[in-house]
Amino acid sequence: MLSLKDVSKRYPNGFTAVKNLNLDVKAGEFVALIGPVGSGKSTVLRMIAGLENITSGELRIDGDIMNGVSRKNRNIAIISQKNGLYPRMSVQENIAAPTKALARAAAEAAGVEELLSVRVKSLSLAQKLRVAIAREISKNPGIILFDEPLANLTPGMKERARIDISVLRRGLGATFIYAARDQEEAMALADKLVIMRNGAITASGTPSGLYRDPPSLFVADFIGTPRMNMLEAVVLRKKDDVFLATGNGMLIPVSDESLKKDAGLEVIVGVRPERAGVASVETAPPRFYVHEFEIAAAELFGANAFLRLRLNDDFFSVLGTPSEMPKPGEKVKIAIDTENIYLFNRNTEEAIPYRKM
Repeated sequence: MLSLKDVSKRYPNGFTAVKNLNLDVKAGEFVALIGPVGSGKSTVLRMIAGLENITSGELRIDGDIMNGVSRKNRNIAIISQKNGLYPRMSVQENIAAPTKALARAAAEAAGVEELLSVRVKSLSLAQKLRVAIAREISKNPGIILFDEPLANLTPGMKERARIDISVLRRGLGATFIYAARDQEEAMALADKLVIMRNGAITASGTPSGLYRDPPSLFVADFIGTPRMNMLEAVVLRKKDDVFLATGNGMLIPVSDESLKKDAGLEVIVGVRPERAGVASVETAPPRFYVHEFEIAAAELFGANAFLRLRLNDDFFSVLGTPSEMPKPGEKVKIAIDTENIYLFNRNTEEAIPYRKM
């Protein structure tokens, strides 16, 4: 088990990259640190690996304090987009295992056994990544760190690399800690996501749990592709009914009576694109709110159509089907599933519990 307790990293110029971070990673777990550039995720990896000193706090591995322990004595591997390979040397020479048998075993695990005699300079980026992985796992590490390893790959290469890493994880049983900006990449691979912002953890949980119940506006906006629609609104009470009144003329009815006490509260309404679609008042189920939008753009993505809608100065995105490809400028009625909207306090950006029907 790996544990970080109240860990901070401050540089001589006064900049604090990581602030009082607390994180526990179980043996064999796959944890992904995700967040925008500058959130501190790579710094956390470097402190775990022993490449950065910890300013304050405590790092333990299997109960032993690691602060001040050299990198070579931590039994940790780190793989990054800068793979550190020697281009004029062969794959086997780069793996540099103590014996040929160990080199071959690591190469087989990483899927490069047929490339052992090939010079690294002739390999593709994806193959170089697999060689870098083979080099690190030949040391039999207990913890493997990945610092945005797929950043330089093409979309096709990334898809294959994700599969390779998943297969590798099942075969090794080691603990994986993975830093990435790409939330799709992290959600596809990890058991647990740790979302960072400005050097601190803002949320953690399973990929499905954070997608289903984001605890804040930041998490809701960061998790999910396409991104969640965000609408500024005010909670409005009319007798016994409650509505969300947006600045662009929408009046969305809500069924949660607990919101009656919040009349006048400024909120952000979140609607995922897959929770809205082209419909009409006559065909939409009762829980759907129907409103007219103007088509700004319609894009085809394989079996799906992605409709970008305009309402005054706001934009709204909806997933549809290729048969629903209206032309820009046309007016369409969009049905929004009011049982699957999200509410956030506009001032605190925290999620507001919302009980559906």
